[in-house]
Amino acid sequence: MSYSSKFNQDWLKVPQFSGWIMKHESPFKAYCKLCCKAIELSNMGKRALTSHADSKGHKRAASSRHTSTKMEQFVKTEKERSVESKEESSTTETLTIPLPPDAPSSSHSSQQEGPGTSQQLLQTYLKGESVLKAEVLWAMKSVLSHFSFRASADIGGVFQNMFPDSAIAKKFACRKTKVNYLICFGIAPYFKEKLLHKVKEAECFTVSFDEALNKDFQTEQMDVNVRYFYEDRVVTQYLNSQFMGHTTADELLENLKSSLAQVNNMKLLQISMDGPRVNWKLLSLLCEDREKQDADLPKLLNIGSCGLHVIHGAFCTGCKATEWKVEGVLRSLWYLFHDSPARRDDFKQVTGTTVFPLQFCATRWIEDSRVAERALEIWPNIEKYIKHLLMQPKSKQPMSASYSTIKEASKDVLVPAKLQVFLYISKVLKPFLVKYQTDEPMVMFLSEDLYEMCVKLMHKFVKKSVLDAADTVYKLANLDVLDKKNHKAPADIDIGFAAKSMLGNLARSKSVSDRGILEF
Repeated sequence: MSYSSKFNQDWLKVPQFSGWIMKHESPFKAYCKLCCKAIELSNMGKRALTSHADSKGHKRAASSRHTSTKMEQFVKTEKERSVESKEESSTTETLTIPLPPDAPSSSHSSQQEGPGTSQQLLQTYLKGESVLKAEVLWAMKSVLSHFSFRASADIGGVFQNMFPDSAIAKKFACRKTKVNYLICFGIAPYFKEKLLHKVKEAECFTVSFDEALNKDFQTEQMDVNVRYFYEDRVVTQYLNSQFMGHTTADELLENLKSSLAQVNNMKLLQISMDGPRVNWKLLSLLCEDREKQDADLPKLLNIGSCGLHVIHGAFCTGCKATEWKVEGVLRSLWYLFHDSPARRDDFKQVTGTTVFPLQFCATRWIEDSRVAERALEIWPNIEKYIKHLLMQPKSKQPMSASYSTIKEASKDVLVPAKLQVFLYISKVLKPFLVKYQTDEPMVMFLSEDLYEMCVKLMHKFVKKSVLDAADTVYKLANLDVLDKKNHKAPADIDIGFAAKSMLGNLARSKSVSDRGILEF
């Protein structure tokens, strides 16, 4: 049976490896800072590092390691630069050139040899700094624009052709490996250090986390964000990621603690999360762990899980409870034409339109209001297309499940009315989601907005006298909405003007019986 070795933290303390090795995002790899490449540990473990150290490429990278300017040189304000410029011009004796701590000592000693040598070294250094500044700026642009490392493969030649009279462009050499190095070991550590400094200075901070599958590593990736006050505003920033196999509450706890190892736990105010039970268990374990660690640590605020997830989930539950199968219709509409040029072409010829269904989202249900609107818009054309297919021989009709679903739905004259109710309810919920999809501090308005939203929904089917009596959040939360005594008469239930108008037309045309409308 094959297996892979995991990265061992103790390797960072081994003198043979400590100068160039670091932990990779994948637990089954190590990262070489000199070669800017991942090292597969496979089943070799430590021997994989020794083998890499003996390779020609690594030895070449180690011998050609050169000094570089600190990141602070590229993020200073114009005022700071002008002050430094004046200080440099007024210096007449020894001129100190900033070099990284690991630079060879001979560079520092050469500054003492005399004014001529020092001035010569300064000129060489300044030329290099200009080029390095351009390369750092390009690396930052690559990050902000989500460029791949391969996008920088021949960018030096492009700049030289664009700016043939530029001395900096001629020396610009920033290919994919160098961009990778600048981002991973120059820009990222610098900004992470600045972030940690701000979090440590903040009066308090909160943490949010979320897990998702990383398809490249085939592991669960937990992203951790911190939110804190900075000057007069609230700032939310990405802190780090943890990669896991199993995502039990205990494993989540260990990884979360690892993410927060460099911040002050005394200032942690609250943990934000979505709603799975494992996350609630994690919160319980974290509170217990803090109590054992230090009884003086403040209690964490508990304001529940992510309200946006709850609203989407509640809307999903409500839609499925109707047994109208709206989800199946919207999903099948998309798959009927997706990746099928032949069906799309037939649809265009039969209906004379180029408007097609939109993709259904199974997690953010309220955002599917756009999908429902498009379905309503093209539903007459869908019925026309299905009739055309039914006239064809069975051998020419689609055999897919999506076609079967749409064929059955086309027989139901109430489908447009069902979609209208779907839209009507989603429009009640959507303002809440739009308002709270923000980084601004909103928790102080949460209770009132939830109360108003619930009242609007209940007004559609609960008697007014019952709602008037539930004049507080506590009373409303304890109102039994399943008790039929609290319900309006079927004819008084508010399903929206559009759906009611459609039902009226169907009743006048005798397409649906009165009983069918009442059941609806």
